[in-house]
Amino acid sequence: MNKRLTKFKVIVLLIGSTLLMANRGGTPGGRTGSSTDGSTCATNGGCHGNNNSTATAQDFITSDIPSTGYEIGETYTITVSPSKSGVSIWGFEMMAEGAGGDGVGSFTGNSEVNTLEGGIRATHKFASSSNSDGQTWSVEWTAPEQSEGEISFYAASLAANGTGNTNGDNVLFDTLKVSSNGLTNIQKVLSKSVTVYPNPVINVLNVKGLGREEVRLTLLDAKGNKVLQQSFESESGVDISRLSSGTYFASFFIRDETIFKTIIKE
Repeated sequence: MNKRLTKFKVIVLLIGSTLLMANRGGTPGGRTGSSTDGSTCATNGGCHGNNNSTATAQDFITSDIPSTGYEIGETYTITVSPSKSGVSIWGFEMMAEGAGGDGVGSFTGNSEVNTLEGGIRATHKFASSSNSDGQTWSVEWTAPEQSEGEISFYAASLAANGTGNTNGDNVLFDTLKVSSNGLTNIQKVLSKSVTVYPNPVINVLNVKGLGREEVRLTLLDAKGNKVLQQSFESESGVDISRLSSGTYFASFFIRDETIFKTIIKE
C-alpha cells in the first residue's frame, strides 16, 4: 500500500515538474488578464492557481511610445520588469488589446522572448526564466496599420517559488494604456490612400483617391524656394510644364490635412 502511494506521489510530482518545466519555455497563451482572456495563470482555473497563490497588481510595463500616442505602422519597444524579493523563477505573457477586445499590432520575438498566435502575444523563453528578485524582458511591438484608438497592454508575470510544483506560486499583473496620435495617423492614412501621378511628370500632375476635392498645392524646389502655389480640383490636375527639370517637394492641403510627396519633374 505504501509502495503504491509512493509511486503515485512520484508520478504526480513528475507530471507537475514536467508541466512547470514546459511552461518555463513560454506560456500556453490566454493568460494575460486582459478583458479577452479574463484570467491569469493563477486565477480562474489557471494552472498555478490554488489557495496558496496570489495575484497582485504591480506597475511593471513601460514603453518608448511618446505621450502624443502611437503612430500606425511604427515599431516601439515594450518592457516588462516584474520584481519580488526572494523569487528566482519568472515567466510572463503580454498582449495589446484594442477597444473591441481583439489583439492588435504585432510583437517580434528575440533571444529572450517568444511570440504566440502570429505575434499577437509575447511570452518568455526558457533562457530568460531565471533571475534573482526580478526579471526584465524587452520586445518590439509594431502598431497596427490603422488606428485602433486607445490600446491597452496587458501583462501577467509568474513569480514561482521554485519548489517543483505550482503550490504557492504568485502572479503579478499590470496594464499600460496608450493613446493614438490621431492627427499623424489621419495624415498617414490619407498619404497611403492618395496617389500623385505621373511621377516623374512632364506636364500635368494629377491626384487620385479623393474624388472631386479641391486641393491646394505648394511646391518647393531642392533649395527650399517656393516655386508654385495653386488650388485645383483633384480630377483636373495642375499644369507644371513651365517648371525646370529636377526634384520638388509637394505639400497637398486636403480636408484640413497636409500630405507630403516628392515629385520628379522631367
